[in-house]
Order: sequence, then C-alpha cells, then structure tokens
Amino acid sequence: MAVVAVVVWILYVALATVRPLVVMRRRTGDWGFRPSAGTALVVAALLPCAYAVLLVGTVLDLTGSLRRIAVLVGPVAQTVGVVLAVAGLPLIVVAQETMGRSWRIGVDVDERTDLVIAGPFRWIRNPIYSGMVLMAAGIALLVPNAMTLAGFALVLVAVELQARVVEEPHLLAGHGESYRRYAAERGRFVPGVGRLR
Repeated sequence: MAVVAVVVWILYVALATVRPLVVMRRRTGDWGFRPSAGTALVVAALLPCAYAVLLVGTVLDLTGSLRRIAVLVGPVAQTVGVVLAVAGLPLIVVAQETMGRSWRIGVDVDERTDLVIAGPFRWIRNPIYSGMVLMAAGIALLVPNAMTLAGFALVLVAVELQARVVEEPHLLAGHGESYRRYAAERGRFVPGVGRLR
C-alpha cells in the first residue's frame, strides 16, 4: 500500500500543485502565488511542513524503516484509505478549476478576487482544504505509522488555522455582508458544520 500512497503523492503534486500554477500563468500571466507575511506566514508554513512529515512517513514506510501501527493495519483500513485518498484529489482539482482566476496560493491583503460560490463551494466554503484532509487521512490509513499520523494531525491544524485566521478575515474584509451571508449558510469543511454566525 505504500506504493499506492506514493502514486497519490505524485498525482497530487502534478494535478493539485503544478497544474493550477501553470493554468493560472497561462490565463493571467501571473503564477497565482502570494507570499504571506506576519502571522499569515507562520500559518502558511504549517501546511507544507505537515505534508513534509506525511511524505517522510510514507517514504520511511516504503523503505521499511518505520513500524506500522498494528490496530490500523488490515484490509478495511486500507480500503478506506484508498477511497479517501482517491476522493480527495478530484475534489481539490474541481474546486481549483471552479475558482478560475480567483484561485491563489496565499493571500494578498490588497488584492480582491471574486467570491466563488459555485461548484463544490455550493456546499462547503473550503473544498480544497476538505480534499487535502481527505487525501492526508487516506495516506495515513494506507501507511499508518507515527509520522503519517502526526502529518495528518498537522494537516488538520494547518487547514483550520489557514481558514480561520487568514482567509476568513480576508474574505470578510473584501466581501463584507456577501461573505457573511454565504458563510452563515455553508460549513467550513463539511456541509452544515462550522457556519459563521
């Protein structure tokens, strides 16, 4: 199953990282990367760190250097892991495409983009992060060791902080009452859960 996890990683880098940057560059002449500053920089650094821990755990499992957690080893956990990992990637890609020219990595406080509420954004406010969590959970179940579980936990913390501390205040500042109404009706990562009041 470690090989499946590696394939998921390769697809993630190709389809959910490189592809949207290249597409944005072709559409706008801009890569869509916005370096953060201050608190946003610290928060933005958490997700790559979390993914690094998850990836190292995957590689160490592949080489046999880390022991798997026995209670999470078996056909049920691995099947659920494959389903979650495979479900996460298309959700990320579809959400990125739905955002079109509004897609960015990072936040520029002086930049205003359109508020996207179509596609998967009809049900949840952060489908890209939801897909990232699904993928990370799937990998942690495919190669369940201390590092992949720690990486998954860090992914959860990173997306929570990015959404709550960085992006929601930015969207409220840029879109005001439109975003407040939208956020009151849609969950943060799961339909109906984490609505803003």
